[in-house]
Formats: sequence, C-alpha cells, structure tokens
Amino acid sequence: MNVSLVSCLVLGSAIAGCGVFALLWRRPLTEAFVGLPAIAAGLGICLAGASRFATLRQDPDTGQEMAALVALVALAWTILAVGWTVRGNSR
Repeated sequence: MNVSLVSCLVLGSAIAGCGVFALLWRRPLTEAFVGLPAIAAGLGICLAGASRFATLRQDPDTGQEMAALVALVALAWTILAVGWTVRGNSR
C-alpha cells in the first residue's frame, strides 16, 4: 500500500472532523472534552504527513516528533480542562 500526502491529509481531516463533531454534539462540558484528543490526533496525522512529504532532504522523523508533541499537548489540555470543569462544578 502506498501512502501519499493526500491520504494523510484526508485521514487527518476526517479524524479532526469527528473530534469537532464530538465536541459540538455533547451537552455537558466535561463530556465535550472527549473531542479534544481526536482533534489533536487529526492535526498530528496532517503534520506528520506534510512533513514526511514536504521535501526529500528533510529528516522524516520530524513529523512524527511533531505529532507526538501535539498529542501530548492535547492530553495536557484535556486533563486541565476536565479538572477545571470538575472543580467549578463542586463549588
């Protein structure tokens, strides 16, 4: 199977779109944060695909490193957001 830039961007956009849909569909704020990791995963796939196919002279691991960084930032924001809403509801 050949992986191209178009397939990476289509897959990343589809996953990010599912994350946005989950974010907007859920009514309670704590359940809405379920979409944040999916959005970040879609963004990470798009970043990895774009950096992989951008130039042949570039290090191909750069995109994977950026995708991992985006995933960690999304996880951190999700933990902070859920903690913030839970703390706000307990008062």
